[in-house]
Amino acid sequence: MSAATATPARTAPGATTLPVADPAATRRYAWQVLRAHRGGVAAAAVVLLAGAFAGLVPVWLVGRMVDAVASDAAPSRLWWSAAALVVALVGATALAAVARLLVARTFEHALADLRERTVHAALHAPAAHVDGAGTGDLVARVSGDVDVLRTTVSRVLPAVCGAGATILLTVGGLAGLDWRFAVAVLAAVPLQVWGVRTFGRRAGPVFRAERAAAAERTSRVLEAVAAADTIRALGTAETHVHGVEEVSHRAIDRTVAGMRVSLVLTHRLHAAELVALGAVLVAGYGLVGAGAVTVGAATTAALLVHRLFDPVGILLSQVDDLQRAQAALARVVGVLSVPAPAGADAGGAGAEGAGSPAGHATTVPDDRAAATVDVRGVSFAYDPDRPVLHDVDLRVEAGEVVALVGASGAGKSTLARLVTGTVTPTAGTVLVEGEPAGGPRASAAVAAVTQEVHVFAGTLADDLRLARPDADDARLRAALALVGADWVDDLPEGLRTAVGAGGLPLAPDRAQQVALARLALTDARVVVLDEATAEAGSDAARTLDAAARRVLAGRTALVVVHRLDQAARADRIVLLDAGRVVAAGTHDELLAGCEPYARLWSAWHRGRTS
Repeated sequence: MSAATATPARTAPGATTLPVADPAATRRYAWQVLRAHRGGVAAAAVVLLAGAFAGLVPVWLVGRMVDAVASDAAPSRLWWSAAALVVALVGATALAAVARLLVARTFEHALADLRERTVHAALHAPAAHVDGAGTGDLVARVSGDVDVLRTTVSRVLPAVCGAGATILLTVGGLAGLDWRFAVAVLAAVPLQVWGVRTFGRRAGPVFRAERAAAAERTSRVLEAVAAADTIRALGTAETHVHGVEEVSHRAIDRTVAGMRVSLVLTHRLHAAELVALGAVLVAGYGLVGAGAVTVGAATTAALLVHRLFDPVGILLSQVDDLQRAQAALARVVGVLSVPAPAGADAGGAGAEGAGSPAGHATTVPDDRAAATVDVRGVSFAYDPDRPVLHDVDLRVEAGEVVALVGASGAGKSTLARLVTGTVTPTAGTVLVEGEPAGGPRASAAVAAVTQEVHVFAGTLADDLRLARPDADDARLRAALALVGADWVDDLPEGLRTAVGAGGLPLAPDRAQQVALARLALTDARVVVLDEATAEAGSDAARTLDAAARRVLAGRTALVVVHRLDQAARADRIVLLDAGRVVAAGTHDELLAGCEPYARLWSAWHRGRTS
């Protein structure tokens, strides 16, 4: 699909929302979906038209029965008409059900494809885009907006398509009875057009604001839940509750505004129905009096117009649902428009130990050689007004373990993310074995483990095989043994034990061991550990530290640490302050010749012994 034209909206200094596709880009995407599923769309259209035609037959038969009664026809004629009417009703109902199934199935496939594309785009979007918008906006799009589209596909779209086919054939049927009936029913069109145009002008902005308010509410709630411990510690619970309450009321106001717009449309549609039925009844009275049509034909015309009420009401009243769906689709297509870093499709740097899957052509062989990392004149800023890194130069030799230390906010994690390729430098270059970080070759060589690891739903074996799909049980057990995860034998079903969502919950240290085991299974030549063993002073931390050292053997490593005992064991330490490299060397060299590092070490050591 071509890139959507989308513009991020500023929400606060240093923050942006994810882009929202413009109407033209949204329509282009919808057209591409129709073309990609044209076989299913064509089949659904044929069945819809057949069902709509079958639905006209009972009305026509009622008109014939009226004429038969008026002409004192034989009773058998009425019985045959009644039997045909029942058959037509059953056929119309069956065809309508098949058509609904075809429409839903066709577009559910399209929606599944959209959901996959959206998740793929979200996973490969530059971290600066996601971080600037907040996870709430992304979650609202991938879940809430896609759910709006799912409802539209399963409920609204089949009804709208069926209504459109019924209206088309019904107007044709009126013209077949007498062209003046068709002209009479057109008396309602000005009211309908007026109502829909007014609705169209007002609904788009209202429903977009409603979806944006829902996203903001989701973001605030997620933020409050994720930071619950910090909020309690700071005693700011009431402030956050007030913030959630404020955005919730704003979301309610947007929803009520949308309901008001919808009610105005409904009232105008009812007025149009009254005008249409009145005009056809008047026309029928005149035509029957003039002998131009029979009483049965006038009855058929009146029934056809009355029958139009439901499909016209469905078609026009569902405009608000279609507008909501359009707003949701624009937000989802906006995620697809976020440019992925170069080489993302080839398997970007894996978080939590997930590198390139082994057994594929892009992986590094088992007899891997450690790779070099070059950071040359790199600067970076999530917000142009607040740079995070300034002209950083750093070379990590093959097989070297380099620890990044510094105060919170010094830029350690950002530098680590630049090496993994999840963010792109504002200036300068980051090279892995001479290839740009984030490119296909560099991405295949880099893996990362962070402090906040994720245990994927499924068996423990499935979780581990995300890193190496072809690994047998013996290899999985060897990886677990390497990281000291001897607890696997105590699990109810060993490697077959379900873990993650809906399964056995794993303690944080065990989840870290699983992440390190995934890393051990990869062929990554460069490893980034970002606070991956951060439980200071605990037995678990010592176990994780030892596991990390074993996994890093033979690999180049960049380790972000807060515990300086970890830094002391590294081959080299790089001290950052306010986004700049202020010193580099071994622990002993820095302790003897770098006063800022010596102060950090002294403060950390006193904190441990106090």
